[in-house]
Amino acid sequence: MREFFTAARRWPPGHTRLHLYHLPSTGSLAPLLEIYRPILAGTSFLNVVPTRWLHMTIAQIRMPAADLDTATRAELVSALRTRLGGLAPIRLTVGPALVGDTSLVLDVTPDRGVTELAAVTAEVIDTVLGRGTADIGQHERPHITLAYGAGDGDSGPLQSRLRRATGARTELLVDGLDLVDVAQTPPDYRWTTLATLPLSSRTARRPPAT
Repeated sequence: MREFFTAARRWPPGHTRLHLYHLPSTGSLAPLLEIYRPILAGTSFLNVVPTRWLHMTIAQIRMPAADLDTATRAELVSALRTRLGGLAPIRLTVGPALVGDTSLVLDVTPDRGVTELAAVTAEVIDTVLGRGTADIGQHERPHITLAYGAGDGDSGPLQSRLRRATGARTELLVDGLDLVDVAQTPPDYRWTTLATLPLSSRTARRPPAT
C-alpha cells in the first residue's frame, strides 16, 4: 500500500470540483461496515473514511467549481433533473472489499449499470458545459472507497484478514444522485450538496452483468 494523497494528486489550495455522487443511505452499507470496520481498525497505513463521507462517484466536472456561475449551475441542475428523472432506479451488489495500490474499496457490480448511468450524466454535462467537460473515470471499476492509503505498508496481512470475509456483499438501490461541490480534505474528500436528483419512480431494475 502507498499514500493516496501524493503531491501529484493534490488540488491547488481552495480548489473544489463539482461531482455527481450516489450517496448510500445510512443503513444500506451497514452489513459490510460491521464486518470490515473491525478488520481495518488500527491499520497504520490506512485512513478509514467516516461513514458520512462514503460515496460512489458517477462523474466529475473537470473545470474548477469556481468557474461555474449561478446561472450555469442552475441550467446544469435543470438538465440533469430532467434526464435522470426519466431513468429507472438500478439495483447493484456491493462487496467484497478489495485492496489496491493506494486505497481499499468496496467492489460494485454489475459494471454496466454504473457505466450506463455515468454515460447519461456525461452527455448532459457535455451538452451544457462543452464537450470533454465530463470525466467519468472510464478506466476505473465502480467502487466505494472505504480507506485511503496513508503511507507505505505491507498489505499482505490485511488481505489475509479480508479473505475471511470474501462472501460479504449487500444490495444497493441507486434511486438518485447528488450534485456536490467537493473539496480535498486529506485524509479524505468532503462536500457540500448542491442538488438532489432523483431517478424515476419506476420499478428498479438490475442491469445485466455484461
